[in-house]
Amino acid sequence: MKVAKAQNMRNIDKRAIEKFKIPGIVLMENAAWAVFKRIKERNAKRITVVCGIGNNGGDGFALSRLLYINGYEVNVYLFGDDSKIKGDAKTNYDILLNMGVLIKKRLDELINDIKFSDITVDALFGTGLDRDVEGIFKEVIEIINSHSKYTISVDIPSGINSDNGFKMGCAVISNETVTFGTLKLGLLLNEGREHAGDVFVDNISIPKACIDEEELNITSTYGGYPKHLLKKKTL
Repeated sequence: MKVAKAQNMRNIDKRAIEKFKIPGIVLMENAAWAVFKRIKERNAKRITVVCGIGNNGGDGFALSRLLYINGYEVNVYLFGDDSKIKGDAKTNYDILLNMGVLIKKRLDELINDIKFSDITVDALFGTGLDRDVEGIFKEVIEIINSHSKYTISVDIPSGINSDNGFKMGCAVISNETVTFGTLKLGLLLNEGREHAGDVFVDNISIPKACIDEEELNITSTYGGYPKHLLKKKTL
């Protein structure tokens, strides 16, 4: 199985959008469906989705809509400056607002909602994180780790470096991670191995040629999960 670093994945996404003319919002919608399928398999009823302002948060907004229209009790949280939400993420954010979905921001409410949720979805930071997690974001991650019954991370646990698996100050500890396109190196190395839980890869309609043309030189000889069977430092 091919393994990508963050820049590889940006190139693959760009190739899908520019060469194959797959709109980014289609990829985001398919990412949301991939996580939705995992939630559906667990027969959960009440979900808390924690979003940031980037495309990872956009996946969370799209997922929240799918949950809402399919009859789930969903609590949606946004942390970060909502005026900085752009592109496809902004489209999905605005759809939620137009649907009348309440988007919350208070930490005390987050604690209570997570405690009474079957699943918490981590859509705070994606593979592009390049700095230590601090401030309110650190508090949010600590709340998720302290109170969530079951956590699903979108693409990568927030706070894990996508290229080396190191924890960037603090990171979400997930029961499972749904990642897109291909495996990320950070899911296999260092703290990333432990924080990711079981990993599920969904191609979200990215053509195989997009990945092949990237000529990834890292592969995993381990083709199955659960990921706890991976041996340390083995790719």
